[in-house]
Amino acid sequence: MAEGAPPNQPMPPFALMELSYGLISTQALYVVAKLGIADLLSDGPKTAEQLAASTGTNPDFLARLLRFLVSKGVFVRNAGRFELNDLGSMLKVDAPRSARPLALYWGSAWNWNSWGNLLGSVTKGRTAFDLTHGSGVFEYMDGHADDADVFNQYMGTLVRDFLKPVLLSYNFTHKGHLVDVGGGHGALLIGALQANAQLRGTLLDVPKVVAGARLAMEAAGLADRCKFVEGDFFRSIPPDGDVYLMSNILHDWDDETCVRILKNCRAAMTANSSLLVCEAVLPDSDFSPVWLFDLVMLGLTGGRQRNIAQFTSLFEKAGLKLGSVNPLGLIEALPA
Repeated sequence: MAEGAPPNQPMPPFALMELSYGLISTQALYVVAKLGIADLLSDGPKTAEQLAASTGTNPDFLARLLRFLVSKGVFVRNAGRFELNDLGSMLKVDAPRSARPLALYWGSAWNWNSWGNLLGSVTKGRTAFDLTHGSGVFEYMDGHADDADVFNQYMGTLVRDFLKPVLLSYNFTHKGHLVDVGGGHGALLIGALQANAQLRGTLLDVPKVVAGARLAMEAAGLADRCKFVEGDFFRSIPPDGDVYLMSNILHDWDDETCVRILKNCRAAMTANSSLLVCEAVLPDSDFSPVWLFDLVMLGLTGGRQRNIAQFTSLFEKAGLKLGSVNPLGLIEALPA
């Protein structure tokens, strides 16, 4: 019982303390991911001294960091040696569903430092990222190739774990041409082409991103079914697609900018085209993980997650109308 507390009064909620200490877990995961600890444990258990020798770290400090992660269920400690468990194995570079990009993204200084300006963001109505770095997140990435690589790998994990299953729930049976707007390195387009033999694809993105997409498509053996367009969706979008895809695009921007992008898409669409917006939808409930994503948009890009009514409003301003809705995060828009 806390000193001076009334009898039978509980201590402050442990859940609130866990939330407050969350920054420590974030950095602990970042450090072990950066050091490659999970990969070093792939061939069997090791002592902190052995791991420290391989990573050039202080054995006592590393042991204490690992003991903390053991207490959180990441790694196991037996007879003074640390070893992998299911959760720790996900931090390996070559794990089938590696979470290493997730840990590196959230703990990287360029991202991590931004969240120290969240109060300023809420006070001034500007993104915490801009207050920290003096530029928007996308402008920053243009000048920081290593950080952009961390960002792109993190986005790849989101595509793999969340967006790809949602997209593949859509029926492409009678569709021939899928245009991926801002398609990144093509992970979603590759998945759609692999699952639908009749589909051909077009991927639109900026030149340096398209170069990576071309390599990924070639590695997947699909380059002959895909066209690559170096461009800017703020200016124009390739025409004549049966289906247009925007995955985690609109949530990066304010309403006015979203309408501008959607109008460009509408101009490229035919009367029979459809647009798929693939991103998390805000539910009516206050108790949803989507509110976390919304706060991320507030702090980093200046955009927001939206509910169906807000999407409908954007569509109407761009000459579109709401079509089908998959509550997992796939919204269809059709020409109005």
